[in-house]
Amino acid sequence: TLPALRDSVVTARVAIDARIDPHTPRPSLNVALCLDTSGSMEGKAIEAARAAALSFLDGIKPGDGFSLKPYDSPVRVVVPPTRMESSTDLAPIRQAIRAIRAQGTTDMEDGLRAAIQNVHALYDGTRVNRVVLVSDGVPNDPSQLRALAQQAQTSGISLSAMGLGVDYDEILMGDLAQTGGGRFKYIDDSSKIAGYLGDELTRMSRVSARSATLEIRPGPGVTVEGIVGFPSSPIGRGGVSAYLGDVSLGAHRDVYFRLRAHGRRDGAPVELADVTLRYVGSEGATHEEHFFFGAHASSSDDVVAKSKNDDVEQGASAAQKAADAIEAIRRAHESDRTPPPALGGLQRR
Repeated sequence: TLPALRDSVVTARVAIDARIDPHTPRPSLNVALCLDTSGSMEGKAIEAARAAALSFLDGIKPGDGFSLKPYDSPVRVVVPPTRMESSTDLAPIRQAIRAIRAQGTTDMEDGLRAAIQNVHALYDGTRVNRVVLVSDGVPNDPSQLRALAQQAQTSGISLSAMGLGVDYDEILMGDLAQTGGGRFKYIDDSSKIAGYLGDELTRMSRVSARSATLEIRPGPGVTVEGIVGFPSSPIGRGGVSAYLGDVSLGAHRDVYFRLRAHGRRDGAPVELADVTLRYVGSEGATHEEHFFFGAHASSSDDVVAKSKNDDVEQGASAAQKAADAIEAIRRAHESDRTPPPALGGLQRR
């Protein structure tokens, strides 16, 4: 219920549940590992990365696509895009992984670009197409990384990011994962790389909805103020769209958005928004689910107060605080990177 005769902001929630269905087949995968092998990985970290890549390879099934792109300077190919078959000889692949060494600087841009190209080479709309990026440091040049993640997302390729140790750029890696529709994980110890990669492989193997997007189209006299915690794009009629990425079986996700409604007379119905959840199913077909959000106007403050859902308000508030905290850290990082202004009025002696 909305207050009559005055503008108001309403918070709404879309709850997304991917119910577990034991009959759902494991989707085929097309995954590129993009591993930081720069000099900072020397020692236990590179040993753990090699072991993790070998363990990850063991989870790849016939029919899957796999590639491994380490990045330092220059970026090298270790495992080119390979369509795994029952007859595929894994011995040369394992040997190539064991030969990885830590060297050079963190050329993440070229590494990520090459990994995305590897997934493109074996792209199939019925597969889970993903890049898994692991880094323990700050990239040489981060300026093009978000654009690469955006390009991958537009092409149906998701991106998960994992930050190792204490020196990586947490905001950048989290931003890449959000833009790419994948997951972000912090790895505090290199010995845990294999475990996190194994968990990522398990989640990919349970994906039931790929490249999910949420579209919100407001009703008459209503505007969309934003989708909490998600960057959004305009889609016409005052609507917005947000990319949610892949959804695995058993997952639950709450997405909150805010609408501003113009005041209506007492008792009038208010058509708030049409919402569409669009995703690609395991069979490769695009599915849509439609929801309608409506309300009524009331001149009674008590009726308006009693209609509020505390769970929705609290959930949206928590999501907004998390988004604000990330944005504050991002601005601080950008400020730290900004070069000082040039000094003027000085004469050279």
